[in-house]
Amino acid sequence: MNWDTYSEELYFFTNGYPYLVSRLCQIIDEKINKDCKKPWTKEDVKKAVKIINEEANTLFESIVKNLENNNELYDLTKRILIHGEQIIFNPLDPIISVGLTYGILKKSKDGVEISNKIFEEIIYNYMISKIRTVTKNISLYNTKSSFIKENGEALSIMKY
Repeated sequence: MNWDTYSEELYFFTNGYPYLVSRLCQIIDEKINKDCKKPWTKEDVKKAVKIINEEANTLFESIVKNLENNNELYDLTKRILIHGEQIIFNPLDPIISVGLTYGILKKSKDGVEISNKIFEEIIYNYMISKIRTVTKNISLYNTKSSFIKENGEALSIMKY
């Protein structure tokens, strides 16, 4: 087993977050390679990440609870994750400080970002799911009918 390659892959997804590292190793050992003793691979790590991203656990529930209980942190996280905004890192900013304390945010070379790939996917999926379930008529977001007739012809948007 190439430990360097394996540990780099684990670090890529977890940024060293202890619970996530332990849980991924447990998933690989007990679910992915349970019947064989083959060396672990990068693909095993990716499979474990897919499995953990489909779990509900107290860590992920805590992250969601912390976001839901702090509207400013929720909005900042949404701006970073959904809208792709770059936020300058300032540890004295109270919202950024709370995000750092909860382990949701971290400093990056470009400013502030979500602390690891797994949290990024969990939070992103949660926010998108929330948008989908709160929106009563998702077809209102389909603007095609504003520009195209039922027969497929383009509407004239210029008024003469």
